Amino acid sequence: QRRQLLHPESYSAMLAPAVLAPGKKDDSPCRDAPTSYGLGWFLTDFCGNPVATHGGTIAGFSASLFWATRRPLSAVALANGKSGPDRIGVAEKMGAKVLRGALTCDR
Repeated sequence: QRRQLLHPESYSAMLAPAVLAPGKKDDSPCRDAPTSYGLGWFLTDFCGNPVATHGGTIAGFSASLFWATRRPLSAVALANGKSGPDRIGVAEKMGAKVLRGALTCDR
C-alpha cells in the first residue's frame, strides 16, 4: 500500500491497540465485535481483515470511515439521519455494510 502521508512509525502507533495497564490491552466489545482503541481509531476485524474505523453523529447527521488496513480498501459514508436513540448513525451501518460486502463477509 502507498502510505505517504505519515511516517511508517506513525501508522504503526496509530494502529496499535492501547495498553491500559502493563500488559493489558483495551479489548472492549463494540457493536458485538471485539474492539480495541488506537490513537483515534477503533480497531476491529471484519472476516479476518483488520479494520480501523471512526465516526460520529450529531443533530441528525452521521459520518463514518472504515479502513481495511492491510488492503487498499476503505469505505466512507455520510448521512442525514441516525437510526435511533442509541446514537448509532445511519452512516456507520452503511459504511460497515459496504466494506463487509467488498471483503465478501456475511457479517
